[in-house]
Amino acid sequence: MSKNTPQSSSQLERDLENSQQRLAEDINELIARFHPKNVLAEGKHKTKTALKSFFVADNGEVNLPRAAAAGAAVVGAIVLAVVKGSRG
Repeated sequence: MSKNTPQSSSQLERDLENSQQRLAEDINELIARFHPKNVLAEGKHKTKTALKSFFVADNGEVNLPRAAAAGAAVVGAIVLAVVKGSRG
């Protein structure tokens, strides 16, 4: 159909219904994608993946220097909290 040819009213109605259907599908997809439960699940997955890639090498072995550094940081934070708590 050329741009200058007027569409029939039935064709316009079908086009409008198709557009409405696509819009409804897009809205449903956005609702599902940004539902708090789904956002939380995706965040947990990304965090777990990032932590695993940080502490585990590609060959599946634990990256000992990184794990030791993280452990030392946790122990240091605990010691700092205990010392600070005992002073005040």
